Amino acid sequence: MEFSTQSSASLHQIKTSALAIGVFTNQVLTPAADVIDRASNGAIRKVLKSEFSAKSGSHLVLRNLEGIKAERIVLVGLGDQEKYQAAQHKTAESTFAQYCIQAKLSEAVSTLAGVD
Repeated sequence: MEFSTQSSASLHQIKTSALAIGVFTNQVLTPAADVIDRASNGAIRKVLKSEFSAKSGSHLVLRNLEGIKAERIVLVGLGDQEKYQAAQHKTAESTFAQYCIQAKLSEAVSTLAGVD
């Protein structure tokens, strides 16, 4: 798999096999997750309330979200926002990369580098 870096202001318009979006525990959204949530009429917040705890190293795949051009949104758990550091970031990127390999994706987009 090849990696490259790109930036786009309109995440919901990126056409890709998978778009990684980080979320913290306690339903705290990253800026990228907030953009996708708004574009999908609250789909991210709904999932966080009912079925995804966002623990570090976890992920959940959402498909065919209304208003989103990506085939899949991969929610990547970042853990507690106050404890988020380089180690948690490494875990998040690794989680997404492993998913892409298992799903045999030839390309994907990650917004995880923009997480503070």
